[in-house]
Amino acid sequence: MEKENSLGQVRIADEVIEIIAELALNDISGIYSTAKNKGRKNQAKSIEVKVVDEQVTADIEVFVSMNVKIPVVAEKVQTKVKAAIENMTGMQVSEVNVKIVGLIKEDAPEE
Repeated sequence: MEKENSLGQVRIADEVIEIIAELALNDISGIYSTAKNKGRKNQAKSIEVKVVDEQVTADIEVFVSMNVKIPVVAEKVQTKVKAAIENMTGMQVSEVNVKIVGLIKEDAPEE
């Protein structure tokens, strides 16, 4: 994304938008990014964004906990990612596509 004003240009790299989306995922219980589970340092690689005419499309791959309702959690991902990107960049998000790529069995809490 690139904007120009009287002071110069402002550019937001796609990678920054991916990081914004990853941060939004961190706030959702039961979600694990694919990058976290593959031991990658750059967690945003489980997220790809495309920006065309200031419209953002985000494709997100995640693992989810076996203890959640997948449709409910997927909708939370879409809502939170859309809001985070729009609030931080001022761009419109046209799509947030969520692909559930696996399930994680969480251990029972210790008492």
